[in-house]
Amino acid sequence: MTTYTQQRAAPPVVPYVTGQLNRFRNPKAEDMVQLVRAFDKDIAGELETFCNGRIKDSIVGNRHRIAHGRASGISMEQIIRYFAMPSSSPTRCGAYC
Repeated sequence: MTTYTQQRAAPPVVPYVTGQLNRFRNPKAEDMVQLVRAFDKDIAGELETFCNGRIKDSIVGNRHRIAHGRASGISMEQIIRYFAMPSSSPTRCGAYC
């Protein structure tokens, strides 16, 4: 998103957006879509379509369990499948996300 902002916003806006994004921690899929929607509604629509069924909010919960040495119930294969981009995935989204 910082790259997107640098390409489209006035120079004084870039540090503000960067600061706001630095505070954007552990978002759920819907939070990411809403953030992107604030920048570009078309890209948000593409991201929402792409994320539907691929990005699971439980990944953040699993990340926390793994970081604290607890069993997560998620395998590396599942993670790879969640983030594998099919050839039909939106290319604009990949450039900014």
